[in-house]
Amino acid sequence: GRARLQRLAVIRSAGGCGACDLNDPGGLSQPAVGHHLGVLADAGLITREQRGQWAWFRANEDGIRALGQVFA
Repeated sequence: GRARLQRLAVIRSAGGCGACDLNDPGGLSQPAVGHHLGVLADAGLITREQRGQWAWFRANEDGIRALGQVFA
């Protein structure tokens, strides 16, 4: 939970970022970060775009709002 929220916060605050920018917070391994990003994408909270070798992630504000309504 916390690792995913940290990465979602980084992606949102940056307006989007590459996967390599998300490896440091929390000291997780690259495969663990990839797993968390996959969960966020599957949940509709981020989108993934392939840019050559690198994946670029953006926050899906519609998905985040929909999740917020669940807790409202």
